[in-house]
Amino acid sequence: MSNPRDEVFTTIKVLEGRACMLDLHLARLQEHAKIIGLEIPELNIPLDKDGLLRITIGKTVEYALREAPQLHRDLRAISCPAPRWQDSLTGTKHGDWLPYSEARKLAEESGADIALLIHQFHIVDGDRAMPIVLDEDGGVWISPPKFGGVSSITFQAVRSAITEAGIPIREGRLNERIVARCHEMVMLGTGVGSARLLSIDGERVGNDSTLLSDICRHALTEAMSR
Repeated sequence: MSNPRDEVFTTIKVLEGRACMLDLHLARLQEHAKIIGLEIPELNIPLDKDGLLRITIGKTVEYALREAPQLHRDLRAISCPAPRWQDSLTGTKHGDWLPYSEARKLAEESGADIALLIHQFHIVDGDRAMPIVLDEDGGVWISPPKFGGVSSITFQAVRSAITEAGIPIREGRLNERIVARCHEMVMLGTGVGSARLLSIDGERVGNDSTLLSDICRHALTEAMSR
């Protein structure tokens, strides 16, 4: 097992020679590095090719580019136990990321697209995206980082668009009751965009609503173009 305090990382979308939402990524890197006990050096981010660029900072700075998948497509999920680490390390993008990678691999091997990470009977995170829920009362529920999920750059980019649409945002546990009665569940992430979730472990989620995913998709497209 890797030492979580050895590294901190983020994954940025490079599009047409631009690092999308770079200011948000750098701010989160600084925040997580402070928790872990690392310093962020000056970065020379390679922008010559488009894709998903992972920036890992430890004893050295490493860049790894991979192809970016199609954004905003509908997804199907499985549920997995959420990994936990000591103290404030849970919720940071640190050096012991294997449990997240294994959850993603398990989802793909089962024929699903993504894994939802469960702790004490509620959803705290996704293996590479943040879940948000449009409930039957017209509000959006999120699971805040204090429950163990990673703070989402994509959610930061779309949050104001949700509230400007007149939709209140509430923080709480994404338990079975909230998910079962929801109109729509959306996964937000650099690699998936604004992706509507269709099912969890083969059980349908939501109805035919695209209200929340459309709001987030338009806001994210605008944020990535700046």
